[in-house]
Amino acid sequence: MSERLALTIDIGGTQSRVALIDGRSQIIKRASVPTESREGHKVVIEEIRKLVSQREFGRVAGIGISIAGLLKLDTGTLVYSPNMPGWVNVPIKQIFSDEFHLPVYVSNDASLAALGEHRYGAAKGLDNFIYITVSTGIGGGMVLDGRLYLGADGYAGEVGHMTIDPDGPVCSCGMRGCFEAMASGTAIARDAKERIAACTTSMISEMVGGDLEKITAATVEQAARQGDGLAKDLMYQAAVNLGIGLSSLIIIFNPDAVVVGGGVTKSNELIFEPARKVVAKRAVCYLRRDVPILKAVLKDNVGLIGAAAMVFDNV
Repeated sequence: MSERLALTIDIGGTQSRVALIDGRSQIIKRASVPTESREGHKVVIEEIRKLVSQREFGRVAGIGISIAGLLKLDTGTLVYSPNMPGWVNVPIKQIFSDEFHLPVYVSNDASLAALGEHRYGAAKGLDNFIYITVSTGIGGGMVLDGRLYLGADGYAGEVGHMTIDPDGPVCSCGMRGCFEAMASGTAIARDAKERIAACTTSMISEMVGGDLEKITAATVEQAARQGDGLAKDLMYQAAVNLGIGLSSLIIIFNPDAVVVGGGVTKSNELIFEPARKVVAKRAVCYLRRDVPILKAVLKDNVGLIGAAAMVFDNV
């Protein structure tokens, strides 16, 4: 008999991915499509359906779905997603159950990323760690005493919306100075646009042909690597803000380590080194011991692999 597979779906703020994964976390097939979230959830889900071939369904044990936002875990309903406007009370589990007639399991993307890194990645063998993803937004997941911690309502780990600066910029959630509004890729791009619009000279403007709306965190990183003063300052400030947020989490949860993933971490030393120095000055000084800040290793597949682990845990 052929080995059973998990069909996994990772619905993110910018891209949605689908994969078939075996019990050893090996990806058999994988495809992706842009998440046109502003077009509404029906359009996005229809695009995902097109990626799913039913030819392999005889081997599929269940469907695991990773999605960004607040979820009612008992019903698999997406209550709200700051990075996907209009996605309110979307019955994700019911939609996919009705479509594919297979067991469906749904959880928050950052929680599943923590599960994936715990089983197969940078945190393998650690009983207590915090996972943080820094990308379009900021999310988190926690493994405490060897188990994924979800909280009373399943919302545990929404660290992107803890306050870093009460007088900081407005976040997508409507509050001011959230971790996400201070250290995410979106925050880096926003600050670059504002500084350049206020007449700060930078090669970033030339890189996007004067169209400031084209600026992304990747643009800023590239300019920083070429020595642009504004870009270097923006990357440094985001890294400091990241370190402040991590320090608070380390003091609260006393983990073995922190694992950091997401697109912004591709900037490597531009982000990691300043953040580690802030953590050393704040959290390490308080705890009197070093807390490793590790780079996630499962990269773009982390949500898919975590969703597969969830399926195999349940079926």
